[in-house]
Formats: sequence, C-alpha cells, structure tokens
Amino acid sequence: MIDIKNAVRPKRRRKDGAASQAPESMPYLRRYTSESKRYAWLMNQVLTPIRDAIINRNRQEIDDPDAIAQHIKEYAKELGADIVGVAEYDPQFTFTDSEVLDHTRVIAFGVAMKYDVIASVGPISQQEVLRVYH
Repeated sequence: MIDIKNAVRPKRRRKDGAASQAPESMPYLRRYTSESKRYAWLMNQVLTPIRDAIINRNRQEIDDPDAIAQHIKEYAKELGADIVGVAEYDPQFTFTDSEVLDHTRVIAFGVAMKYDVIASVGPISQQEVLRVYH
C-alpha cells in the first residue's frame, strides 16, 4: 500500500502535450517521422478538442458498479489497453492548472511500449511514444 496522505497536486510545464507548437518544441517536431506527425495531428486536432465532451444528460443510476467497472476494463482491453483500473477520484492528483471536478471515479489504463524501440533514443523512439500516447 502506498501512503498518499501528504500528496500535493502535480504541476506540469505545459498543457499542450508532446506535439506542442511552442518555439522550444520546434527542433523536435522537425525530426518527427511521418508516422509521428500523423499521431501528433490526431492528438492535437481530433482527440484534444473532444477531451471535454458534453456529458450525457440522461443519467442513469448504476445498480452494480463492479459489473460496470469490469465491462469498462474488458472494453478498454479490446481497444488495446494492456492494463486497466477503476478507482476513486482523488483531487490531490489533478494537475494544478486543471479544474477539480466533482467526479467520483477515474479510469486509468496503460499501453506497453516496445522496449527495444524506446531504448534506441531518436525519432523512432519518439514515434513509439506518440503511438502509445495516441
């Protein structure tokens, strides 16, 4: 068990992600492979704009939270996640530049990176990072 009672809200250097158009990012962006550019475009132009989607107004009570959590985990794995968890939402782990929401649960998932590709360091490893983040 990890003791989180003294946790503080995390800070981040920038909110616009790995494919930022910030001046300090430009040397890295120029080295992106075509595939990396595609992943970056999908993140910035498709996924980020729908991150704060409208919540369904037709809310339903959940009779069996464990069954729903299991369904979410199975579905996320069908979509490519290697590990999935559902946990209580703790505002202490919300970035300081993000709004603290009134949600009660969070879904966390992970996708494995290819070790030999990441270890190579360079444009191909960046492509692998973007593949997984995408």
